[in-house]
Amino acid sequence: MSLNYSKWDNIVCSSDDDDDCHPNIDKKLWRRLMKEKRERKAQEEQALKAKLEKENEKDKKMLANLKASITEDTKAETTKKMKSIEL
Repeated sequence: MSLNYSKWDNIVCSSDDDDDCHPNIDKKLWRRLMKEKRERKAQEEQALKAKLEKENEKDKKMLANLKASITEDTKAETTKKMKSIEL
């Protein structure tokens, strides 16, 4: 029986934000600022992930093209060698 822990992947405990809060700063304001900071960081990470996935797909296509051209080149070289052997 495998357990699915995915529902706990995005848990954020906002009470942890109070630990580094200065006493002169309003707690609610501090929590809101920390939440905005977490959300902004998550958006940046998602944007970076999307960018890297797009680059990865581009690189996969380029690799496939290079492999195909190498295969074609080796076939052409082989046929040249076969022709030279026959002569």
